[in-house]
Amino acid sequence: MLWFKDGDRNIAFFHVEVKRRNNSSGIHRLRIDNEIMEDPKIIEDHILDFNKNLYAESISNVLDNDNMEDFIGTYISVMVSSEENMMLIKCPDFSEIKNVAFNLNGNSAPDLDGFGGVFYHSCREIIGTDVCNVVPQFFKQNWVLSIMNSNVVSLIPKVQGVDSIKDYTSTVVANFKFKIISKILADRLALVVARIISPNQYGFVQGRQIQDCIGIVSEAINMLSKKVRGGNVAYKVDIHKAFDTLSWKFLLLVLKHFGFHPSVVGWISTILRSTMLSIRISGSLVGFFPAVEV
Repeated sequence: MLWFKDGDRNIAFFHVEVKRRNNSSGIHRLRIDNEIMEDPKIIEDHILDFNKNLYAESISNVLDNDNMEDFIGTYISVMVSSEENMMLIKCPDFSEIKNVAFNLNGNSAPDLDGFGGVFYHSCREIIGTDVCNVVPQFFKQNWVLSIMNSNVVSLIPKVQGVDSIKDYTSTVVANFKFKIISKILADRLALVVARIISPNQYGFVQGRQIQDCIGIVSEAINMLSKKVRGGNVAYKVDIHKAFDTLSWKFLLLVLKHFGFHPSVVGWISTILRSTMLSIRISGSLVGFFPAVEV
């Protein structure tokens, strides 16, 4: 009731409550090698090393097997038409950029400079032309300012009372201008990928959610006791942070064999190589490292 009454007023109650929330949301103790550590420097170094090893994949040291590309080509054929590639590589005009910018959530977390989507929406008449000039530069030159693709990784505990870095999930705060570039690519790719993705991949099919898989698995388990020819078997596979540990080189090879235009593959490669990350720990930014090591 006090927060409802005085939460938006610049008084002592507001500042005390904000300070309390910041203190409670910080990481003040962590289990490292079966030992609880409370030294802030040790905790920061441990979290930074963990995330560097998680994200910063060396793109030159993955899939060194020369036969890997032939292996991928055996199972993946060209499925992207020349008409679709022409649509994908078209330089976005001001109308497309404006529509994408306004479709992005204006109330999402602000950028590193403090300006969020609502700023770009409300000040379109002032900065709209400059924003629309920046975005096509990426599609024409396949180049992006490093600071545009600098991101902050915030750690969120999965459960109460976590004491291990593995029990934190991460969310990334990205630059709004760069979100426009990635959203343009994503919207265009969605028109093509919907035809390429297998209908069994529920998490990536438009109109479905990955939670639907839970219901399917539950039904399948209930039928395990039913006798069928050859018997039944179920595998439980738990891949730790599967999406964070994806091999980007493998992804680029798959896109190539699907028949995506070299410009599209090059844009995605540039995005990956230009991504810089910092970790927010107890309100402070720690580290500044690339997501992909060239």
